[in-house]
Amino acid sequence: MKRLLLLLCGLMSLVMSVHAADQDEFTYRHKGHTLNYLVLSESKRTCAVIGSTSGPVGALELPDFPVKNGIEYTLVEIADYAFYYCRGLTSVEIPNSVKTIGDRAFYMCTGLTSVVIGNSVMSIGYEAFADCSGLKKSAYPDNIPNPFSTGIAFAYSAQGTTIEDGVIFDRAKTTIYFAPVTLSGEYTIPESVTSIDQYAFYYCTKLTSVVIGNSVMSIGYSAFANCSGLKKSAYPDNIPNPFSYGRAIAYSAQETTIEDGVIFDQAKTTLYFAPATLAGEYTVPSTVKTIADNAFSYCEDITYVRMPATLSSIGKNAFLGCRLYDFTIPNAVKSFDMATLSGNPLKSLTVGSGVTQISGAAYFLNGIEKIFWLGNNPPEGCYSFNNTIVNFVSNDQYEFGNQILYPFLSSMFDVEGIVYVPVSPSERTCNVVDYFYAPSNAVFSVPPTVTNKGIQLKVIDVGAYAFYHHDYLTDITLDNNGIIDDYAFYNCIKLQSVTFGNNIPEIKNHTFENCEVLKKVENSPALISIGEWAFSGCVGMEYFSVGDKATSFGEEAFSDCTGLTEFYSYAATPPVCGKQALDDIIKWNCKLYVPIGSETLYASAPQWKDFFYIDGVESGIDTIFIDPQNNNIEIFDINGIKLTTRLEDLPAGIYIVRQGKNVKKIAVK
Repeated sequence: MKRLLLLLCGLMSLVMSVHAADQDEFTYRHKGHTLNYLVLSESKRTCAVIGSTSGPVGALELPDFPVKNGIEYTLVEIADYAFYYCRGLTSVEIPNSVKTIGDRAFYMCTGLTSVVIGNSVMSIGYEAFADCSGLKKSAYPDNIPNPFSTGIAFAYSAQGTTIEDGVIFDRAKTTIYFAPVTLSGEYTIPESVTSIDQYAFYYCTKLTSVVIGNSVMSIGYSAFANCSGLKKSAYPDNIPNPFSYGRAIAYSAQETTIEDGVIFDQAKTTLYFAPATLAGEYTVPSTVKTIADNAFSYCEDITYVRMPATLSSIGKNAFLGCRLYDFTIPNAVKSFDMATLSGNPLKSLTVGSGVTQISGAAYFLNGIEKIFWLGNNPPEGCYSFNNTIVNFVSNDQYEFGNQILYPFLSSMFDVEGIVYVPVSPSERTCNVVDYFYAPSNAVFSVPPTVTNKGIQLKVIDVGAYAFYHHDYLTDITLDNNGIIDDYAFYNCIKLQSVTFGNNIPEIKNHTFENCEVLKKVENSPALISIGEWAFSGCVGMEYFSVGDKATSFGEEAFSDCTGLTEFYSYAATPPVCGKQALDDIIKWNCKLYVPIGSETLYASAPQWKDFFYIDGVESGIDTIFIDPQNNNIEIFDINGIKLTTRLEDLPAGIYIVRQGKNVKKIAVK
């Protein structure tokens, strides 16, 4: 059957070539379709479209000026049977250059839903659109009889019209007569338009949003009927609501300001409407005090809304159906209903210092992992948040099961997607506590210092839960000056690479647990200890190393790390291992490399001794001079045999020195 349809679609091309051999045919590709054309007059540079050998599928927009050998020809005719039986066509736009449509040109095109005929067409042939049973709406100039027998057919003035993207206006663009069913996404009515005809947007099911400017004074019957794809639309409040689908947002018809599709009152104190196309981070102007009902609803491409601290009112369903992962309730808001955020995949919530009441938590909380409570007093309703993974609080007035106290929490700030909180203002220090989440691959870098309000602060710890469950984090560099705290990178399932700086002494509990694709870890040379379950579940890890200061590994630190093939420990004395810290490493596959001279120590140490292959390697050598005042030390030879406790007794050579928890290989000159 498909072969028959293709033959029928190409029938007119064959007929025309046989009976008009003295005329010139050519092919031309326009907006995804390669069609066959016939030169009608070489002197006038006119042509007709005669069909397609493969049968066009989808939306067809015919060109005004097909090109043959670099020369433009004007398309003036659609030949008899040109698209006969082309059931794959869904819509057709016939340009203003066309004057004639031939017999049965679109006969039995049952897939057609919309046809727009340009205003230059003077004649339409026999059954040109017969049995096009799928037509829903079409437009034709009023100087010809209605050629359509199905769907709604719109007659528009053949004189003085303007057509843009298939939408037909009068010449002055004050009236919209017709919009094609192919119109999709968001459409903004031009500011020049004062009226919209009845059925003008009928059956435009691909539209998701329509913004009607405040110049529109009248809208005809069922102008937006059956626009079933609408999610949100805006209209001026001086006309009745014209929308029967989606959220319809009324805004003041008087004294409005529109910026990038966002509608405000003229003074920009109220934000009425944000278009569905709004994307990325959006900053609400500092003048705005009120966000109206539904204002940002279904803005699915915004990643974060930065609101001024002075914003005091957020309307009902203002962020309904968005895809926000982080949200901050401004300090000036007193009462907040969680239904405002219904449908959002929220991971992190910041509650402003002025919030005294929160409602709806029991019904609208979905997977929030972190909440930052900035106020000195717990808001009414805050204890409905008992399923939150962790709560950050500013004082001990809060009583949550898992809470972390930061006295200066209200001064938290963000730099390049990372959120910091001051630890000691007098010492100019801060910790990393959170990040801005976005559903796309992310790379972060924690610097040694950051600047906020012109003041440089030293970054100490990557705090507990800081990057917890970041599904899209792929790479991170850690140049902070302190620890990596509990659960900091827990369940970061795409994390492939971690680069450690030189000043990280401790990796705490569960820090990198379940980072399944993390392959290589080369730790900070300052690392002393690794906590419980720190790398548990890192099944893809192949390489791991610790420096010469490492002294302890916590319980289950490497459980399920079955992919390890190389493990380097540069500590002269084997780090003490907690219960089953190394047990899941397949020790006949994983090679253990230790400092030369420490092989026997590792070969006799609990858990380390089970490695089948232990080999000595050179570690970094510190060059020092003998200091007679340096006491409380133990000195070993390169083979691990204890020699003395006095540096001054040593001849020149290489030794292993331990002082407290610090172990170094040294060269004595």
